[in-house]
Amino acid sequence: MIKLDYRFAVKEIIRKNGLGKTEMDAVLKKARTVLKELAKQRAAGGLGFANALSDREMLRKTAELARHFEGRIENVVALGIGGSALGARTLAKALLPEPLAQNPALEKRPRLLVCDNIDPDWLKDIFKIAFSGPSLFLVISKSGATAETGSQLLFLINKLKQVYGEGWKDRLVAVTDPEKGILRKFVNQHHLKSLPVPAQVGGRYSVLTPVGLLPAGLLGIDLEQLMRGAIEMDEMSFKLSKDFGPAELLAAIYFQFAGKGRKILVMMPYSNKLSDFSEWFAQLWAESLGKKYSLAGRPVRAGSTPVRALGATDQHSQMQLYLEGPEDKLVTFLKLDKFSEPLAIPAAPAGLEELSWLTGHSMAELINVELFATSASLAREGRPSLTISIPKLDAYHLGQLFYLFELATVIAGGLWKINPFDQPGVELGKQYTYSLMGRKGFEEKKKELEQFQKKGGQYCWPK
Repeated sequence: MIKLDYRFAVKEIIRKNGLGKTEMDAVLKKARTVLKELAKQRAAGGLGFANALSDREMLRKTAELARHFEGRIENVVALGIGGSALGARTLAKALLPEPLAQNPALEKRPRLLVCDNIDPDWLKDIFKIAFSGPSLFLVISKSGATAETGSQLLFLINKLKQVYGEGWKDRLVAVTDPEKGILRKFVNQHHLKSLPVPAQVGGRYSVLTPVGLLPAGLLGIDLEQLMRGAIEMDEMSFKLSKDFGPAELLAAIYFQFAGKGRKILVMMPYSNKLSDFSEWFAQLWAESLGKKYSLAGRPVRAGSTPVRALGATDQHSQMQLYLEGPEDKLVTFLKLDKFSEPLAIPAAPAGLEELSWLTGHSMAELINVELFATSASLAREGRPSLTISIPKLDAYHLGQLFYLFELATVIAGGLWKINPFDQPGVELGKQYTYSLMGRKGFEEKKKELEQFQKKGGQYCWPK
């Protein structure tokens, strides 16, 4: 089971900058009230990401479709952005060998290529790899109307038809809304293979649905263990026992420190394989909680800013700022208790005797010693941190980790009294994009943009 160590967040250890017992008790009581309300919503079928865990038919169909392509493809190419891509990327990074070490032609499992941006030079390289061998393309979008994924899809279909003719349909699978949206209409029209995104699950909460499960299944990841970890974290969290669960603790601590001016939330795994988890968390936290208005319509400017760091790499780049810079950060360390290969450090050869103090230890020991040393250094400066320990990196514990942070984010939304499931702030940028690309119905938005263009030239260099 995952362990949460918050000793370096309390006053007893880091003195005045920590949380006192009375303060902790008060915010945890509020978190428990939020969780009780969420339990009611869940029982009524209203908490989509939680209720999806018990959908055995969804899991069965996903695993069945993944098995259909087993041994037939070298690449899984996912077209998607944000929550439609980050979960799959995180799963592949955490549980598979590095792409440079993979050889799909020799191994049984394919590699994952994720098209989560529209940089044309980069996409050209991705598609060059994808069309150099047998590939399956996944288009992942609840509506299909997202400009980035939509443009990629149009390009891809044209390329697939050029290469495979009428056989293009066998190379494309869609994960989209079960009933509506332009992508669902396209799937029905061309009789494509597809899986549904549960209606009540938004993109950033969708990693434990076909959005993340289908790519994972195609890559040979154990879906049953992934879901088992999430289900056990869910059951433990909603027991509402006397002791507070890790999701309540995380939400309460993050919320309380944000209210004390620590509005930068650093996620720092001491594992390269969890570096993409920081990316996934950044979207989940930022898009869910960065809200201008409360549920009552009052201005709140809720949320804190997630920042991604990597241990031990960023000890040598960002840590100086965290230790001696502005007192506006709370750091969360992710620790692996057991690595698959500890890599023993051998004896120092002649000329390197000054490194002999490392002999007899391992890389695994060193990286975890450095994690504790870093957290202790922060504590001595009165800088708070948390450490989440993961027994080992496998599908079961990754499922626990995903669900822990999903639930903690929703609880934090309740503490801020905002809606953690919408994202009104990103809509205006989409509308401006539509207007500039000539989409009908957005002419007024194009007029709004003219005010930014009239005098803009005089503030450019060179003029």
